Amino acid sequence: TMITMADGSALAIEAVCEGQYVLTHRGRVAPVTRVTKRHFQGELQRLTVSGLPTPLLVTPEHPIFARVRRGTQQYWRNRPLDDQPSFVPVEQLHMGDLVHTPTPHFGAATTDFDEQTAFILGVYAAEGNLLKLAAPLEAWEIKPGVMMHRKPVGVRGGRVCFSLHVMRDAQLKQAITVYAAGRLSGGVVSVIPHAQTSQCEMVFVSHRPFANFCATHVGQGAHEKRLSHALMCASPAVKRAFLAGYIHGDGSISGRLNGSRERSIGITSASPQLAQQVFWLLSQLGITACLQTGQNNGGPKNRARMFPKWVVWIRPREC
Repeated sequence: TMITMADGSALAIEAVCEGQYVLTHRGRVAPVTRVTKRHFQGELQRLTVSGLPTPLLVTPEHPIFARVRRGTQQYWRNRPLDDQPSFVPVEQLHMGDLVHTPTPHFGAATTDFDEQTAFILGVYAAEGNLLKLAAPLEAWEIKPGVMMHRKPVGVRGGRVCFSLHVMRDAQLKQAITVYAAGRLSGGVVSVIPHAQTSQCEMVFVSHRPFANFCATHVGQGAHEKRLSHALMCASPAVKRAFLAGYIHGDGSISGRLNGSRERSIGITSASPQLAQQVFWLLSQLGITACLQTGQNNGGPKNRARMFPKWVVWIRPREC
């Protein structure tokens, strides 16, 4: 069972410790005051909730915050729901009951983001990675009989690399170029062909403070990216701008979801933490989403290698 933490990421319940902050059933952030363990003999209940990627495995008496359908009508859709959610043992839940999902409140904003910066951060979350962000090296390195001059990494500068499609991502390329020219003093933008496919190109932004900024608020590595607490607490306008950039990069309009007559927007991520946080960002904006898991290939040169992926689905009418 995964627990939602204070920054919107998920952590296995067995790894949660005292003092950590988690999201409560009311959408508030509160500290963990005690962790208990006990032995259980019996069959665990498997609770499948629409919109969650994996079933919940809990003991039969485990309380779930839900609205239960009452009545004896043959079809569960015709049974009336409770007016207010309450804690109900999972063994008393039936198909059609509604499990309560809170609207999260992760706290007050601690960093001022503008919408243009948030949009570029969204593009970076989808298509960016960092190069040469290690700490500066020593200027000189002495070897037996040889004195070698080593250029500090800080002088070469950290670089942010965006992998963009030549045709489909032309607007993103222009947005990155305009942002670097107007907001990054001394920032240099360069474009080279992609090493693996001719359909894509690599846009480099050489600017160490910007690289550090991306690393702080989104992280680095496709499987390790996660949003900072400051971004999760940003204003609704900033969150929308971030999601716009992210959907421009990793979003797609796919087929019908779960038998729906409408097409859906899928937002794909290789990072489970990032997908979970995007799910909660949408929830904060009043957009109902569905989180699923799947398999993704490893790129043009690694078609035989499959990696887990997480997809956040939303219907166009929710946007």
